[in-house]
Amino acid sequence: MKAGILLGGALFLAACAAPTEKQIEALEYREAEKKAELLDFRQYCRNRGGVLVFHASGGRTKRNAPPDNADYLRCQRGGALY
Repeated sequence: MKAGILLGGALFLAACAAPTEKQIEALEYREAEKKAELLDFRQYCRNRGGVLVFHASGGRTKRNAPPDNADYLRCQRGGALY
């Protein structure tokens, strides 16, 4: 009985292990790539005379933060933003 509890506890702790340094670096690299793409698209949009419009699916987005995967953005040219 005690061995089963000990084994279950060990498996639970192994599943909740902290991410490795490689996983952290990969996550930081993906975030930096997303931010660079956003800044490039924003500059492209401004050069065309437009503004960048975010469509957030889950509420407000942070300023200068890359949108989540569920969000999308577009370059709005012209006067009205709707």
